[in-house]
Amino acid sequence: FRAVPVTCGTQAPDGSFWLGTSSGALHVTDTGVRRLRRREGLTDNRILDAFTDCEGNVWMASDGQGLFRFSGATFQ
Repeated sequence: FRAVPVTCGTQAPDGSFWLGTSSGALHVTDTGVRRLRRREGLTDNRILDAFTDCEGNVWMASDGQGLFRFSGATFQ
């Protein structure tokens, strides 16, 4: 991975971390780091905020393309 500025973050119920960056998101687990962008249903734009709701869904707010919800497999 190349270095990217982190803009926000949230912790999921499984203990993993979701980090918003200037070009998509990172999912940090015990086993590694996964970069998520357009091909995973997210955006290639900057993520401005991240939040985990009471049901364990991770929400990402983008710069100009709305909200995205991760519920286990892809973003919607």
